[in-house]
Amino acid sequence: MTRSPPGWKIPAVRSLCLRAVCGILTGCAMYVTPAPSWADQLRMGEANYPGAKIIGLEQGRLQFRTASGKLTHAWLNDVDLIIVDRGGPFADFNEAEQYLTAGQGSSAVVRYRRARRRCTGFWSELVEIRLFQAYAAAGPIDQAALSFVRVVRGKWSGPAAAVRLIPATVPGTALPGVPRAIQTLEAALRKNPTPSQRVPLELFRYELFRLSGNRRATEAQDHIATLIV
Repeated sequence: MTRSPPGWKIPAVRSLCLRAVCGILTGCAMYVTPAPSWADQLRMGEANYPGAKIIGLEQGRLQFRTASGKLTHAWLNDVDLIIVDRGGPFADFNEAEQYLTAGQGSSAVVRYRRARRRCTGFWSELVEIRLFQAYAAAGPIDQAALSFVRVVRGKWSGPAAAVRLIPATVPGTALPGVPRAIQTLEAALRKNPTPSQRVPLELFRYELFRLSGNRRATEAQDHIATLIV
């Protein structure tokens, strides 16, 4: 694994980038689409929420009501498992969630992709976030980059969610796809993203430079510093 350039502290910079994105987004209207739900289940670490009701996604934060009716928010990347109590595309989604939790990213990818084709509204972006996580866990990383760009541009996901998804490591088998992933991110950067969208795109590109030992990592690090000052 390539060492980080001198002086680069990944957790600190991630935190700064997240604060920069959230600062840019402050004051923007957050739109949440209510959705009917029955007996959904969520698990976050030791916390388990059976009989929950998922009602929306707001800039990457899942909104749900617990069985007692309490409105609760959680960053989607902090939710370990979601089981949705309804049919249609959610049969594939539920299977994908269990595969992802079990560390079987490749099997999860197939089912998330099927679910994504049939989901609408905020659910399509929720699935996209999970699909990125599966790609990041199993590869190919160039497909992960495509999902990442969609998350950054999403109405219900967005830049704040994207910053939290950037992996600090990728499987060794994913490294051959890094050049294509970088091309995808640079193409998105050439399309004049908003300031809040630019931060996660630049940060993910830096991580790919770093992980692959690309000498452009130092240049990318310096550029990110100018975005978050």
